[in-house]
Amino acid sequence: MLRSVFPALRPFLILIAGWMVLEFVLLELLAARIGWGTVLVLVSLKGGLGLIALVLITVLAGRAARRRQGVDRIAALTFPLASGILIALPGLIPMLVGIALFSPSLRNAVSDWWRRRSDETGDPRLLELPASEWKEIGAKKSRRKAKSAKAPLEGQPPSV
Repeated sequence: MLRSVFPALRPFLILIAGWMVLEFVLLELLAARIGWGTVLVLVSLKGGLGLIALVLITVLAGRAARRRQGVDRIAALTFPLASGILIALPGLIPMLVGIALFSPSLRNAVSDWWRRRSDETGDPRLLELPASEWKEIGAKKSRRKAKSAKAPLEGQPPSV
């Protein structure tokens, strides 16, 4: 019953379970190195600083987005907001992904991928080229010999 209602539920649950296991392993390794008390204090501080950073990043991104238009404006708002939310979430992995979203090269790669994905219309096997990059070549003529106007020599012996 649930599979027909939520077809992507199973992969989503597997992803969440994998994330939880990975978080637990990372926290355990970190706690073995510096102690559980220090880990809990650092995770709590990270969450509080993440919330403050979320507010500051959102305000700064809103000011920067006013100068842009179209898709660039959306990207200027989306990436800082997503990175602030990821930094504010508990755990180490969302924090690392949120910090990675501050990278301009990652932002450009994701923006370019999103533009290509949204611009795809029609058959993906077809290439669209500007007129300056192609020329039309006429159909090849067949290499058959032209038929002669003479009548065939049926029933006559070949001449030597």
